[in-house]
Amino acid sequence: MKIGTISLDKKSIKGMMRARQTIDTSIMGESQQNDHTIETITNDLYKLLTIYETGDELEIRFGYYVGEYFRSCLSSTVFNKILKSFLNNEQYTPSYIFNTISMYSNGIRQIHGNKTTTNIKKIKKTHIDNRNLEIRIALSREKKLDSYPKGKCLNKSRIRYTFFHVSENHKIDLTIDTLPKSKQYQCEVEFTNKPDVKDIIKLINTIKYIINS
Repeated sequence: MKIGTISLDKKSIKGMMRARQTIDTSIMGESQQNDHTIETITNDLYKLLTIYETGDELEIRFGYYVGEYFRSCLSSTVFNKILKSFLNNEQYTPSYIFNTISMYSNGIRQIHGNKTTTNIKKIKKTHIDNRNLEIRIALSREKKLDSYPKGKCLNKSRIRYTFFHVSENHKIDLTIDTLPKSKQYQCEVEFTNKPDVKDIIKLINTIKYIINS
């Protein structure tokens, strides 16, 4: 979904990079995870991919756990660290989007972009939680709705940096949501086609390496 997307030219990218301290792109390597953790998540991924269908949305979300609840949130420091890394990575093409989102209690999101309004409902299929890696891998499907939602809603403004990989099989979404009393910083990997398990593991390792560096 690319509502109101604005591609960044080289001048804009350089300006963003000057505003942030440059870091060594060598951190874009693979971290070494506990063998048991990798084996467990690998087995879970093979099972998940058996129910993947064309048009599904497969996401890796990074955050932390509070009890049994997963929060798809990062600190601003970690968020900026990831942002700087991908701005320095020539395998990704960046874009930028700003919009306002109305969140309804029935799960419908109303997205207000540039001269457009889109109503979307996410239909959840399954997910994998991994506490050791502090991630959730979610499989779902988004459905566009013609009717407008009714009732109370929570409004938030959104800034999203999206990095498209040269392979065109995935993108990195780095999002700042501003709510009435707080800000939320999020990092998600979304696959545009059915991936291989090794590709999913590689991207988890890459971003966890950045987070922990």
